[in-house]
Amino acid sequence: MVTRLVRTFIPGALFVVTVLAVALRQLRQPVNLDTFFHLRIGHGFLHGWTPWDPGTITPFATKHWAPTQWLSQVVLAGTEQVFGLRGVMVVATFAGLFFVLAVHRAARRESSAAVAVPLVAVVMAIALPSLSARPQVISYGLVAVVLGAWLATMRDDRLRWWLVPLTWVWAMVHGMWPVGIAIGAAAAAGLALSREPDERDRRTLLRPFAEIGRAHV
Repeated sequence: MVTRLVRTFIPGALFVVTVLAVALRQLRQPVNLDTFFHLRIGHGFLHGWTPWDPGTITPFATKHWAPTQWLSQVVLAGTEQVFGLRGVMVVATFAGLFFVLAVHRAARRESSAAVAVPLVAVVMAIALPSLSARPQVISYGLVAVVLGAWLATMRDDRLRWWLVPLTWVWAMVHGMWPVGIAIGAAAAAGLALSREPDERDRRTLLRPFAEIGRAHV
Protein backbone atom coordinates (compact mmCIF):
# COMPACT_ATOMS: atom_id res chain seq x y z
CA MET A 1 0.00 0.00 0.00
CA VAL A 2 2.81 2.39 0.90
CA THR A 3 4.63 1.56 -2.34
CA ARG A 4 1.50 2.21 -4.39
CA LEU A 5 0.94 5.48 -2.56
CA VAL A 6 4.46 6.70 -3.32
CA ARG A 7 4.54 5.46 -6.91
CA THR A 8 1.02 6.37 -8.02
CA PHE A 9 -1.20 8.52 -5.84
CA ILE A 10 1.29 11.14 -4.62
CA PRO A 11 2.84 11.73 -8.08
CA GLY A 12 -0.64 11.88 -9.60
CA ALA A 13 -1.88 14.43 -7.07
CA LEU A 14 1.29 16.51 -7.45
CA PHE A 15 0.94 16.51 -11.21
CA VAL A 16 -2.67 17.71 -10.99
CA VAL A 17 -1.63 20.51 -8.63
CA THR A 18 1.19 21.50 -10.99
CA VAL A 19 -1.12 21.60 -14.00
CA LEU A 20 -3.69 23.68 -12.12
CA ALA A 21 -1.03 26.11 -10.89
CA VAL A 22 0.25 26.73 -14.42
CA ALA A 23 -3.26 26.97 -15.88
CA LEU A 24 -4.40 29.49 -13.26
CA ARG A 25 -1.23 31.51 -13.68
CA GLN A 26 -1.79 31.78 -17.42
CA LEU A 27 -5.52 32.36 -17.24
CA ARG A 28 -5.54 34.96 -14.46
CA GLN A 29 -2.30 36.80 -15.01
CA PRO A 30 -2.43 40.54 -15.73
CA VAL A 31 -1.86 41.37 -19.39
CA ASN A 32 1.63 42.86 -19.63
CA LEU A 33 3.17 45.27 -22.11
CA ASP A 34 4.86 42.45 -24.03
CA THR A 35 1.45 40.94 -24.76
CA PHE A 36 0.22 44.20 -26.28
CA PHE A 37 3.44 44.47 -28.28
CA HIS A 38 2.84 41.03 -29.83
CA LEU A 39 -0.80 41.90 -30.48
CA ARG A 40 0.23 45.10 -32.24
CA ILE A 41 2.66 43.24 -34.49
CA GLY A 42 0.12 40.50 -35.13
CA HIS A 43 -2.55 42.98 -36.21
CA GLY A 44 -0.02 44.44 -38.63
CA PHE A 45 0.36 41.04 -40.28
CA LEU A 46 -3.40 40.61 -40.38
CA HIS A 47 -3.79 43.90 -42.22
CA GLY A 48 -1.24 43.93 -45.00
CA TRP A 49 2.18 43.08 -43.62
CA THR A 50 4.06 40.02 -44.85
CA PRO A 51 6.97 38.17 -43.21
CA TRP A 52 9.27 39.14 -46.10
CA ASP A 53 8.06 42.75 -46.20
CA PRO A 54 6.89 43.83 -42.73
CA GLY A 55 5.84 47.34 -41.96
CA THR A 56 6.94 49.52 -39.10
CA ILE A 57 5.24 50.28 -35.78
CA THR A 58 6.96 53.62 -35.23
CA PRO A 59 8.06 56.53 -37.44
CA PHE A 60 11.26 56.73 -35.41
CA ALA A 61 12.63 53.38 -36.64
CA THR A 62 16.06 53.70 -38.24
CA LYS A 63 16.60 50.11 -39.44
CA HIS A 64 14.66 47.32 -41.11
CA TRP A 65 13.69 44.35 -38.98
CA ALA A 66 13.12 40.65 -39.62
CA PRO A 67 10.04 38.99 -38.07
CA THR A 68 11.02 36.07 -35.83
CA GLN A 69 7.64 35.10 -34.40
CA TRP A 70 5.05 36.29 -36.90
CA LEU A 71 2.97 33.09 -36.86
CA SER A 72 2.32 33.15 -33.12
CA GLN A 73 1.65 36.89 -33.26
CA VAL A 74 -0.95 36.36 -35.98
CA VAL A 75 -2.63 33.67 -33.85
CA LEU A 76 -2.71 35.96 -30.80
CA ALA A 77 -3.99 38.95 -32.77
CA GLY A 78 -6.62 36.89 -34.58
CA THR A 79 -7.81 35.45 -31.28
CA GLU A 80 -7.99 38.91 -29.72
CA GLN A 81 -9.89 40.20 -32.72
CA VAL A 82 -12.57 37.51 -32.36
CA PHE A 83 -12.69 36.74 -28.63
CA GLY A 84 -11.01 39.73 -26.98
CA LEU A 85 -8.29 39.61 -24.35
CA ARG A 86 -9.99 36.73 -22.55
CA GLY A 87 -9.42 34.63 -25.65
CA VAL A 88 -5.73 35.60 -25.59
CA MET A 89 -5.53 34.37 -22.00
CA VAL A 90 -7.08 31.05 -23.03
CA VAL A 91 -4.47 30.63 -25.78
CA ALA A 92 -1.77 31.47 -23.22
CA THR A 93 -3.21 28.81 -20.92
CA PHE A 94 -2.95 26.15 -23.62
CA ALA A 95 0.64 27.24 -24.26
CA GLY A 96 1.42 26.80 -20.57
CA LEU A 97 -0.20 23.37 -20.49
CA PHE A 98 1.82 22.36 -23.55
CA PHE A 99 4.95 23.33 -21.62
CA VAL A 100 3.94 21.20 -18.64
CA LEU A 101 3.08 18.17 -20.76
CA ALA A 102 6.26 18.45 -22.85
CA VAL A 103 8.47 18.50 -19.76
CA HIS A 104 6.48 15.66 -18.18
CA ARG A 105 6.76 13.48 -21.27
CA ALA A 106 10.50 14.04 -21.58
CA ALA A 107 11.07 13.35 -17.87
CA ARG A 108 8.74 10.35 -17.80
CA ARG A 109 10.66 8.66 -20.61
CA GLU A 110 13.81 8.79 -18.51
CA SER A 111 12.46 7.85 -15.07
CA SER A 112 9.49 6.68 -13.03
CA ALA A 113 6.56 8.89 -12.12
CA ALA A 114 7.85 9.17 -8.55
CA VAL A 115 10.96 10.89 -9.92
CA ALA A 116 9.59 12.61 -13.02
CA VAL A 117 6.59 14.41 -11.49
CA PRO A 118 8.52 16.14 -8.67
CA LEU A 119 11.05 17.21 -11.29
CA VAL A 120 8.25 18.68 -13.40
CA ALA A 121 6.89 20.50 -10.35
CA VAL A 122 10.31 22.01 -9.60
CA VAL A 123 10.77 23.11 -13.23
CA MET A 124 7.33 24.75 -13.28
CA ALA A 125 7.91 26.47 -9.91
CA ILE A 126 11.11 28.00 -11.31
CA ALA A 127 9.52 28.92 -14.64
CA LEU A 128 6.24 30.24 -13.22
CA PRO A 129 7.35 33.91 -12.91
CA SER A 130 8.39 33.85 -16.59
CA LEU A 131 5.10 32.45 -17.89
CA SER A 132 2.85 34.96 -19.62
CA ALA A 133 0.83 35.53 -22.78
CA ARG A 134 3.93 35.53 -24.97
CA PRO A 135 5.22 33.20 -27.70
CA GLN A 136 8.29 32.31 -25.64
CA VAL A 137 6.20 29.87 -23.57
CA ILE A 138 5.85 27.70 -26.67
CA SER A 139 9.64 27.76 -27.01
CA TYR A 140 10.01 26.50 -23.46
CA GLY A 141 7.89 23.49 -24.35
CA LEU A 142 9.67 22.90 -27.64
CA VAL A 143 13.04 22.85 -25.87
CA ALA A 144 11.72 19.94 -23.80
CA VAL A 145 10.38 18.21 -26.92
CA VAL A 146 13.70 18.49 -28.77
CA LEU A 147 15.73 17.43 -25.74
CA GLY A 148 13.50 14.42 -25.19
CA ALA A 149 13.76 13.43 -28.85
CA TRP A 150 17.56 13.52 -28.84
CA LEU A 151 17.73 11.58 -25.57
CA ALA A 152 15.61 8.92 -27.25
CA THR A 153 17.95 8.93 -30.25
CA MET A 154 20.94 8.44 -27.95
CA ARG A 155 19.22 5.33 -26.57
CA ASP A 156 18.11 3.64 -29.79
CA ASP A 157 20.33 5.32 -32.43
CA ARG A 158 17.28 6.25 -34.53
CA LEU A 159 17.12 9.80 -35.86
CA ARG A 160 13.86 11.70 -35.35
CA TRP A 161 13.56 13.35 -38.77
CA TRP A 162 10.33 15.07 -37.70
CA LEU A 163 12.57 17.48 -35.81
CA VAL A 164 13.37 19.11 -39.16
CA PRO A 165 9.83 20.36 -39.98
CA LEU A 166 9.33 21.07 -36.27
CA THR A 167 12.30 23.45 -36.38
CA TRP A 168 10.89 25.18 -39.46
CA VAL A 169 7.61 25.79 -37.64
CA TRP A 170 9.46 26.84 -34.49
CA ALA A 171 11.33 29.48 -36.50
CA MET A 172 7.97 31.11 -37.32
CA VAL A 173 6.68 30.86 -33.74
CA HIS A 174 9.49 32.32 -31.65
CA GLY A 175 13.08 33.47 -31.92
CA MET A 176 14.44 30.82 -29.56
CA TRP A 177 14.53 28.19 -32.33
CA PRO A 178 18.39 28.22 -32.54
CA VAL A 179 18.35 26.61 -29.08
CA GLY A 180 16.89 23.51 -30.71
CA ILE A 181 19.71 23.53 -33.28
CA ALA A 182 22.27 23.87 -30.48
CA ILE A 183 20.75 20.93 -28.59
CA GLY A 184 20.86 18.84 -31.77
CA ALA A 185 24.48 19.75 -32.49
CA ALA A 186 25.53 18.88 -28.94
CA ALA A 187 23.64 15.58 -29.08
CA ALA A 188 25.10 14.69 -32.48
CA ALA A 189 28.62 15.40 -31.21
CA GLY A 190 27.91 13.31 -28.12
CA LEU A 191 26.72 10.41 -30.27
CA ALA A 192 29.87 10.58 -32.36
CA LEU A 193 32.20 10.71 -29.38
CA SER A 194 30.42 7.91 -27.53
CA ARG A 195 30.95 5.34 -30.27
CA GLU A 196 33.72 2.78 -30.22
CA PRO A 197 36.59 3.53 -32.65
CA ASP A 198 35.71 0.66 -34.99
CA GLU A 199 32.12 1.93 -35.26
CA ARG A 200 33.07 5.43 -36.33
CA ASP A 201 32.47 5.11 -40.04
CA ARG A 202 31.96 8.39 -41.83
CA ARG A 203 28.39 7.80 -42.96
CA THR A 204 27.15 6.92 -39.47
CA LEU A 205 28.82 9.95 -37.93
CA LEU A 206 27.42 12.36 -40.49
CA ARG A 207 23.77 11.26 -40.27
CA PRO A 208 22.93 13.26 -37.12
CA PHE A 209 24.69 16.33 -38.49
CA ALA A 210 22.71 15.97 -41.73
CA GLU A 211 19.51 16.34 -39.74
CA ILE A 212 20.89 19.48 -38.08
CA GLY A 213 21.72 20.90 -41.50
CA ARG A 214 18.25 20.23 -42.89
CA ALA A 215 16.66 21.91 -39.90
CA HIS A 216 18.87 24.97 -40.31
CA VAL A 217 18.27 25.48 -44.05
